[in-house]
Parts: sequence; structure tokens; C-alpha cells
Amino acid sequence: NNNNNNNNNKLNVKISDKQINEIIELTEGYSASDIKNLVNDAAMGPIRDVGMDILNTKNIPPITIKHFRNALENIKPSTTKQAQLKFEKWDRQFGTKLKVKKKKNKYNDNKKNDNNYQSNALPNNGNVKSKSWFSMFQ
Repeated sequence: NNNNNNNNNKLNVKISDKQINEIIELTEGYSASDIKNLVNDAAMGPIRDVGMDILNTKNIPPITIKHFRNALENIKPSTTKQAQLKFEKWDRQFGTKLKVKKKKNKYNDNKKNDNNYQSNALPNNGNVKSKSWFSMFQ
């Protein structure tokens, strides 16, 4: 059954909204590639927990905040704050300016801005005061 195969491809994740916010804060300065590596490392956490018993089990435990905390010990940001500032300056001067409708989500802490459009690909229209990489998606 094809529908059954789709269920096997989904990750089992057990992380609260508060824990997601913790991950966001802890990944300040991480690039998209760094985040991808972090998620991949965290996803391997339950398999590491099971160890060699993986051959005898069908139920892999869920990915939890513990796995992300462990992954943060392995995966560090690959860029410096100085390099990020340099890129943001370059982007303000030469980057493509997109006008995209901002999405509202439960992680959006910036309620002050009534403007529903964002005119730059960088958070807060290139303003360096952005709290984290996640703000790019708010």
C-alpha cells in the first residue's frame, strides 16, 4: 500500500513550542547549511540511542530536545558575525529586493510592524538587529 509507505518516511518528533524557541535561540549565527547539518545530526540521535538493537526493533524513539542539544555539541556555526554583517551590507547594496507577503505564524514575536509585506530577502529589511535565522521566515 503506497499510503503506508508514506507514513514510514515521516520523522517522529516530540518537541514543544518552548523547546523550538530554545533551538532558535541556540542557533544564533548558524547558516542554513549549518541548520541542515544540525537537524540531520539530531535526527540520528534516536538511532544512536537504540544502538545495535536497531536490527531487532521496528520502533525508533522520537527525536527530542535532548537530540538537538547533543547535536549542538557537534555542529557549530560555520560563519562569523563579522562575515554575516559583511554579507548583509553587500545584500543591502546589491541584493535582489523581493516583495513577498509575510506569513503569520505562532513563532512571530514582532507584532509592532503592521506592514504585511517584506521588501528584502534578509530579516527586518536587512536590519542587523534580527534575533535569529528563524526571523527570516516570519
